[in-house]
Amino acid sequence: MTQLEDLKRVWLLGQIDLWLVWDTEPPDRGEFGGPHFCLAIMLVHFREPHTVVLQMAAARSIRRWAADFVKVIESYATARGAKQLEVSLRKGWRHDLGSPWAMPVTLRSDPGALHVGHLLSATA
Repeated sequence: MTQLEDLKRVWLLGQIDLWLVWDTEPPDRGEFGGPHFCLAIMLVHFREPHTVVLQMAAARSIRRWAADFVKVIESYATARGAKQLEVSLRKGWRHDLGSPWAMPVTLRSDPGALHVGHLLSATA
């Protein structure tokens, strides 16, 4: 299977959530394709014990929405009984995101592939 097919499978099985960060009025910076409405695509799943794992698969203009995003993801994690976050993202995004976290977080470099393989092996 391709990574996209793997992602679709674990999403349909309810093992991950897909989150989008959306801008209803994006600035037009003269980029190819015009203004970009989708600012981020994220894969989110819960891993025992008490960890929410987040992989940022795409992101734009992080500084504009990071503070609001951190509040939302921490509320999501707390509501599910999580005590910590594990976030995978590109090195440049890590710099842009900064350190706005209230709960313990482990930042990891983007592995260059989607974090779904271990979920697939659990469902096989």
